[in-house]
Amino acid sequence: MNAVLYRASGQIAAVLEGGDASTHAADAESMGLPYILTTDSISPFTHYVKDGVITAMPSKTSDNHQFDYATESWDLTDEQAGKINRDIRLELLVSCDWTQLPDSPLTDGKKSEWATYRQQLRDLDMTLNPNSIAWPVKPS
Repeated sequence: MNAVLYRASGQIAAVLEGGDASTHAADAESMGLPYILTTDSISPFTHYVKDGVITAMPSKTSDNHQFDYATESWDLTDEQAGKINRDIRLELLVSCDWTQLPDSPLTDGKKSEWATYRQQLRDLDMTLNPNSIAWPVKPS
């Protein structure tokens, strides 16, 4: 018999394996946490508790996401979103650095288009979720 101890948020605080119900009840009481008895193998990395029921988390979006127990979904923190956005922006900027070199084969008009695109990249709000950013379109 296993005991799943959990917080009010639904986050699993501990999984006590083996033992009997009375031992698990005493352990949960000493920690001040509610618990559920189960014979299933449960992981706090793949499960949470909702309304007293052990529930499987949806598939993790990426290693950068954290599970939000209130919304029951994987979300990015502002810090994580900012890092991902800065990495994407840097990759986009580096990939078109050549457009601003003096010996670039582009016309002055095309160089200007690329310079505008590059400035639009620099002006983006890097704290937004990467999926909600309207990334500028590369010049053709």
